[in-house]
Amino acid sequence: MASNGTISEPLAVITPDKHGGLVIITNAFGLILVLIFLVIRVLSRVVISPPFDRDDLALVVATAFCVIYSALIFAAVAKGFGKSTKLLSESDLIIVQKVIYAADIFFLITMWCSKCSVALTFIRLTPQKKHKTVAKGILVATTVWLVLSIFLIALRCDLSQPWIFIGTKCQDLVRLFFERDGQRLMHGQVTRWQIINSLDIALEIALFVMAILLVKNLQMDLKRKIFVVTAFGLRLAIIAAIVLRLHYLDPGSLYRNPTLAGVFFVIWTIVEVDFSIISGNIACLKPFMAAFNTSYGGVEEINALSRLDRTGQSGLSSVGSMRFGKGSKARKAAAAPKEPKKISEPQARTDTRGQDALGHDAEVTHEDAESVGSHGSRQMIIQKEITWNVEYHTPNPVKRGTGPNSQYSV
Repeated sequence: MASNGTISEPLAVITPDKHGGLVIITNAFGLILVLIFLVIRVLSRVVISPPFDRDDLALVVATAFCVIYSALIFAAVAKGFGKSTKLLSESDLIIVQKVIYAADIFFLITMWCSKCSVALTFIRLTPQKKHKTVAKGILVATTVWLVLSIFLIALRCDLSQPWIFIGTKCQDLVRLFFERDGQRLMHGQVTRWQIINSLDIALEIALFVMAILLVKNLQMDLKRKIFVVTAFGLRLAIIAAIVLRLHYLDPGSLYRNPTLAGVFFVIWTIVEVDFSIISGNIACLKPFMAAFNTSYGGVEEINALSRLDRTGQSGLSSVGSMRFGKGSKARKAAAAPKEPKKISEPQARTDTRGQDALGHDAEVTHEDAESVGSHGSRQMIIQKEITWNVEYHTPNPVKRGTGPNSQYSV
């Protein structure tokens, strides 16, 4: 309360002409979740299940750009975005356009990093060249999408002031405006976002199909396959956010009152970018790890599917993603074949009277198959199989004496 006993003015008031509070709430809540999932990802990949790989780095970079995007949205609201255009001064209106222009660029970069993180995860997961080739193809397609999207959004009417989209008049390759009922509508801007988002949806579907191909031919429990596909399939919710943000991108409303009509478009953009980061961290959560952990308080190195290799079947050898182990040394140790170890050597035997005796010797060897990734690591040993091979060597009996009553000594 204020010093005079009156209630202080709230941070943001939601009225028919002021919707900035909705943007602030959505942006703040999403940013908190993104940072929480970032901490989970870093702890999981650095402390619990190293090593920290390229896909993890890509997601951290995506989170950094997401934070910048969120800061720009806060700045836009502070300067009047979310209010009716008639309530803004000309200078504030220009600042809002500059900030939104920069936010759009950071939004595209964030989505690109997020998609690259998923594709890099696929590359790390699979040993099969055809899967790696498909994942690399998705990486290339995503990069092409980013370059095209930045050109569509950044290069507008006046190249000296490309951020200006309110009250400007021009003709370009995608026609910013068109005539209908005597009004100039921002049809070109809507068309640009429709192109960008259509390609975005296609890339998200491609990532989901890649997840299915990853586990399709693996000999593993159906439950585990469902866990893997579901973890990556949660990203499909991004498509719903894309459809909704396009729904609120109405050219007529944007022309009449762009700073107010664009509120829900920005809100669903926030949902899309934040969920793209969160969904990239799903693999580090307990529901996804449950199919691969030891259930004894430790985390098993997920060579879960590499066990198939020992039977001659193809699989995700060292599902390194889940590479919840010590890295390359542990994987090499797990993959190296064990040589039989000789436990006892045959020994000659002589009876107590110094005479030759029939010896019965056994040569025992064993093969030690350690639990996956346990050699040289600090992880809990889950299974140790020992196969014993026993070979009997029976020499010819020794005959005592030379007469007819000679006996064989045993």
